Amino acid sequence: MFEFEELLAITKNKLLFEKISEAKKRFTHIFAEVANQISVDSLSKAHRNHRGIKISKGNELQRCPYQVLDVLRDFDISRGCNIRILHWWGRGLFVLVFFGKNHPCLSDSKKLINWASVHNYQICLSDLWAYGKIIDEKKVQESKNFSPEKFSDHLTNFSHLQLIKAIPIVDMETPADEIKNEVENILYLMLP
Repeated sequence: MFEFEELLAITKNKLLFEKISEAKKRFTHIFAEVANQISVDSLSKAHRNHRGIKISKGNELQRCPYQVLDVLRDFDISRGCNIRILHWWGRGLFVLVFFGKNHPCLSDSKKLINWASVHNYQICLSDLWAYGKIIDEKKVQESKNFSPEKFSDHLTNFSHLQLIKAIPIVDMETPADEIKNEVENILYLMLP
């Protein structure tokens, strides 16, 4: 696939690794900025079983680095909910929203499908953590084309619902505002 000499040249490029390190720090900073603007009270009102906010990062999500901001962090397959902001190198910045099969937001499928359509989310047609299938293979469906019947079949087949939306990165200031707005919209949707 790659010649050894080409790979060796990369390992000797100190400036490249300094740039990579700085880029990781900047995205982690963006996530921390957003996390600091979300109140525990707003999390509790939206989902009382939340486990807070967490930032994590890694280097090997299908051979590429990533940074993650998780909001709510309740991955219970029955009634859980999570808002995940994923910056995946080589792919982009995404908002993923997970709802367990019996989460209260799923009780009104028409309302949720309409909300997802208005806010430009797609329905993930894959297992929860299969980001390669969801993002690379585009195993998604436009929410505007997702009927209540498909919604019911989807929950039977996958036992959860996950939505995804790409966030364009234009400059370093815009993502924090975009992410904060998305998180607030999702938390507002979840209010009883």
